[in-house]
Amino acid sequence: MKARSRRKFFFAAAALVFLVATGCQTTYMQNRKKDLLQTFDIGICYNTKWRPNFEFYFDTLSAAACFGFGYVDDAKMIGMANGKLGVFDKNAHELGLMAYGWEHRGIGEFDPNNRFHAGERYKDATDWPYLTHGWIGATWGTHPIPKAQYGQCSRGMHLGWVGFELSNRITEVVDFLLGWFTVDIMHDDVQ
Repeated sequence: MKARSRRKFFFAAAALVFLVATGCQTTYMQNRKKDLLQTFDIGICYNTKWRPNFEFYFDTLSAAACFGFGYVDDAKMIGMANGKLGVFDKNAHELGLMAYGWEHRGIGEFDPNNRFHAGERYKDATDWPYLTHGWIGATWGTHPIPKAQYGQCSRGMHLGWVGFELSNRITEVVDFLLGWFTVDIMHDDVQ
């Protein structure tokens, strides 16, 4: 056996041992898939009415800083949101002034049990709540963001009748990577 073949055999055997040792079973892999799908939302947006919309809004980390302005009503997003592929409703009314900002923003259907949508404070809400962002808004604001959004970076751009949406969640990326070693920092894995 040549050295190159032995190396390939060693890595394949190590991968097999790793998968068996970490308890690679149906629930385990479903949790990894769910963790991966929670890491980001991405899509192309378009208006459903002839009225133009505008959005140029981003936050570095929702609990740190936000910048921009957006007013998007009656739009649709084609892409992935809330861990699912499809076409989703999108509305965004937001203003970010670095250390403080507010938003009333939602993609898809509002779910009060989803920790990214509502969190403990807004469990009784029936629609997307108005939230305060930035380090001042997250700390002392009247409607601070749910704690699950602290590690979220959102980007929204919409000019006229088309736009783009990208949100990534740093804490979910870490949760996905650590999940391979059965560490669940977000406490969202099904047992």
